[in-house]
Amino acid sequence: MSRPAVPAEIMRRLRREVNWGCPVESCGSPYLTYHHFDPPWEPEHRHNEPGMIAQCHTHHTQADGGTWTPDQLRQMKAHPFLAGAAVKDKLNWLRMHTILAAGGGYCFGAETFVEASGQQIVWFTRDSDGRMLLNVDLRDAAGAPLFTMIDNDWIVAGDVGSSNLPLPPGSSGRVHGG
Repeated sequence: MSRPAVPAEIMRRLRREVNWGCPVESCGSPYLTYHHFDPPWEPEHRHNEPGMIAQCHTHHTQADGGTWTPDQLRQMKAHPFLAGAAVKDKLNWLRMHTILAAGGGYCFGAETFVEASGQQIVWFTRDSDGRMLLNVDLRDAAGAPLFTMIDNDWIVAGDVGSSNLPLPPGSSGRVHGG
């Protein structure tokens, strides 16, 4: 039997609490899972938000193994590694060919997928091995960047603390371990 997903509102609060990145020193990865430490998932089987912490998969696995005490995890929640106003990472996605589907239509082999007023919004470039690299340039009404991805490197700028910040690619509401 698999565990139920962590409710979206709890995920967002836990992500905001660690400034949208793994709180372990020198990590900061935005690809987060949710560790239950007080109490552990077993035996109560509930999402006790004060006793949970958002961590990357690697550090979540280490926490499951007892790397940090509950007091150390509480300290991470109170003083996370990240303090900046932007979330960024690399999308580990490399393909030679892609079929994109949008609005009932399909696109294959096009370099530009979405363009508005002569400006590329979603497009592809290729690396030296010919693999496709995704590029996105989303801006607000004033032209300020909201989300930028250049050759699979992405950054969310602006109000990172917003409760409407989307989960980055690869994030999961599913929990594993403790």
